[in-house]
Amino acid sequence: MKNERFAGAVKLTAGILGGISLIIAILILSVHMVCFDRGMYADEYKKEKTAIHMQTTDEELMEATEALLLYIQGDRDTIMVDVEIDGETVPFYNEREAEHMIDVKVLYENAMTVMWVCIAAFAVLTALQLILFKKQGAKSAIKGFFAANIISAAIIAALAVFLLVDFDTFWTSFHHVFFSNDLWQMNIFTDRMIQLFSGGDFFFTVCVRVVLWAVGIDVLLLLVAFAAKRKL
Repeated sequence: MKNERFAGAVKLTAGILGGISLIIAILILSVHMVCFDRGMYADEYKKEKTAIHMQTTDEELMEATEALLLYIQGDRDTIMVDVEIDGETVPFYNEREAEHMIDVKVLYENAMTVMWVCIAAFAVLTALQLILFKKQGAKSAIKGFFAANIISAAIIAALAVFLLVDFDTFWTSFHHVFFSNDLWQMNIFTDRMIQLFSGGDFFFTVCVRVVLWAVGIDVLLLLVAFAAKRKL
């Protein structure tokens, strides 16, 4: 009896840990998909008439954005790029912005590492359950995923309320958690990076899209899990 209880506890714990790992990976993947969607930037710039406000063109803005995204992904050595603004060719970014993007790149690289570790953890934990417990292992993996969704749904719901009620505080808190300096605090009059993303609710839109992508992927996986549970 004790052995059965212990085995049951092991299966449930492994299932929940595997489920949480998968959900974390989904969330990070969603951030990646949204933040590197060039179409989103182009649409936001056109909607907010950012090029007009910055006295340049949409093409120049996308060139500056492309440099930024390629740098974060490690496909470019620097964010520095010359563009034409108000009829004059000038560097789009300044040194402070470049220093901040070093921190952003490190954060992105760490996030991608966490994502792959979580995917590996989910795969290993699920495989072990299937090998050790076979059909019962598959059932516990599905139960664990369902339980992990309940836990993560509560956390995401709380964050969503925070985001909707007071986005400015949410965004500031995010930067305080993930950055140890004040380089992210930019001047709207001197730093073009913040001018680039200051139109409308750009960062709010990004956060909402991330949540929608994460929920969409998770719901799809839940449907697969429900189908698998019925077959089992």
